[in-house]
Amino acid sequence: DHEQSAIYKIEIFQPLTLERVFWRMEFPSYMKLPEQRSEGWKDKMTVPRGTQLHLELVTNRPVASGWISAGTSKRIPLQAETPQKLTATFIADQDLIVHLDILSKPQEPFQGVPPLWIQTLPDLDPYLEILEPQLQNYVFPTEEMPFKININDDYGIRSVVFVIRYQNKEERIDWTPPKDRTVTELVIKPLLELERFQLVSRDFIAAYLEVEDNYPGKPAHVVRSPLFTFVVRD
Repeated sequence: DHEQSAIYKIEIFQPLTLERVFWRMEFPSYMKLPEQRSEGWKDKMTVPRGTQLHLELVTNRPVASGWISAGTSKRIPLQAETPQKLTATFIADQDLIVHLDILSKPQEPFQGVPPLWIQTLPDLDPYLEILEPQLQNYVFPTEEMPFKININDDYGIRSVVFVIRYQNKEERIDWTPPKDRTVTELVIKPLLELERFQLVSRDFIAAYLEVEDNYPGKPAHVVRSPLFTFVVRD
């Protein structure tokens, strides 16, 4: 009947989303590990403790601000390098569960990305295994004692020292292999020459092996073997 219908205007809403997530991981220098890169926002990431994480986010729309929430008190700001690119750098020194909080220019919240669990692996103490000799021995004063020892560590061995105590004296003998490269696993077969200690019959000798890894923190990662005992026979 010549009547005009109502006119509706529909605005299509485009939610704020991530178009690209890029991680760069720099490991502690003493570990001698190459830098690693990965893409995507995942549910879990595992890195050595002390790793520096560089995060780069690219969104589909310009953003106003953003930060990474880790727990109730820790907030890591996201720096806006371009209207749609955010970056952050932080050190993973403990296990973290992090959330992304980003606002678009019209102050619309960012949604749809799950929390990320950043699991940090500690630097473990060195592992030491004595294969030879037995812990208790009767020896001659001029004997040559063969040793066979397995040692390994996840990020490198700093030193191997044999500590021997006899006649109210103590000596520290360096059995560290040449440091032309980072050694994480080795078998050493040193020969202990007892004649140099000028032992006499019935002398009692106590000794142990001391291994330290490359960990630079305090306290140092030092492992000692069980105590060796030697009694000098006639």
